[in-house]
Parts: sequence; C-alpha cells; structure tokens
Amino acid sequence: MKISLVLTAYLGAFHPLSSFADSSVLFIGDSHSVTTFGRRLDKNLRTLPDMNVQTVASCGAVARYFWVGTNTRCGYFFRDINGEISRGTRGPTPKITDFFRKQIPDHTIVQLSGNYSGYSDDFILKDTEKTAKFITENGSKCFWIGPADSRDRSRIPRLKRLLEISVAPYCDMFWSDSVTKYPETGGDGIHYSGPEGMKQAKIWAEKAFESFVK
Repeated sequence: MKISLVLTAYLGAFHPLSSFADSSVLFIGDSHSVTTFGRRLDKNLRTLPDMNVQTVASCGAVARYFWVGTNTRCGYFFRDINGEISRGTRGPTPKITDFFRKQIPDHTIVQLSGNYSGYSDDFILKDTEKTAKFITENGSKCFWIGPADSRDRSRIPRLKRLLEISVAPYCDMFWSDSVTKYPETGGDGIHYSGPEGMKQAKIWAEKAFESFVK
C-alpha cells in the first residue's frame, strides 16, 4: 500500500470508489486549502476505501513554494495519513520533491492558481507547467483545481487561459469558478469566510471531490 500526501469533500454512492482502493493521494494547496475548502476536501478524500491521504496547504502559495520550501507567514494546514493535524501561522512549505522521493503518490491534487494574479504570464506558465510535468512524468495522475470565484472576477479569465496552456496538457482540470459564487458582501473579496462564504467553500469542495472520483 502506497503512502503519500494530499488536500480536500462529499461521498456520492454513484461514484466508482473501488477504483481508488489501496491507493494514495497527495493534495497541495494555498490558503483556500488551509481553511474550509481544503479541510472539507481532505475529510471526504479519507472516506475513500483504503486511500492513503496526506494534506499540505500553505497560505500565499504558488507552486514555487513547494519547490524551494518558502516560508508561509499567514498559515498552514498539514494532515498526515494517520489523520494527525498540524497547523500554525508561520513555517516552511514542504517540498514536493521530498514527498515524491519517499513515495510517488498514485494521485496528486493541486489547488494553486489564485495567488498567481500578481505574477507575469511567463512566470505563471513556467511555474505551473514545471509542476504539472513533474507530477505526471513521475507516474502520478494529476488533478488541478483552478481559481474560484472572487469579487474581482476580471482576473479569472487570464488565469484560466494560462492554465489551459501550461497545465491542461498534463492534468485533469477542475474549473472552480463554474461552481462557486463569491458573496456580494462580507469577507475580503477572495477568501471564503463567514456563514455564506463557508457555505460556498463546502459546495466547492464537494464538487471538486465529485469530479475527482468520477
């Protein structure tokens, strides 16, 4: 039985769960995965029979964080295959290469996209393609979760266009903006907080999980 890592939602009886038996998943993500979305997705992944799940979420992260071990200053959420949770405000981001060196996961879920808004097109293309290519060339099946809806919706088309170029050739894509609606009031415009925001985050996690297992 392989041991590895992950991040993520709801278990529907119609899903072919037997295909995930005796398997492993690595889920890496940013602040959305540190909070409600990631914790719900992680919880539901652990309902899959004989699935070894490990979650590694680092606030503020883009893929590069998981290559060089960049310190997060706004929060992290880790959960190992035994369900043990580690959380805090500051700390290094675990390196994806360390996980793959120890044991290549059968599946790798990546929830990294929204934090790329302030980066150049060239950086985004190279950073995301490098990661998607590394995952698949090492024999892990890649599932990439795109940007969720936010109050500033103008940034989403650019991120999706770039991910289509850099990631879609390697990974199954899940377009989060199609299943999320950011509340018109409350929150910071990006993170899903408060009653309405948390409700959306849970819906998002459930839909992502459904897409992953089908």
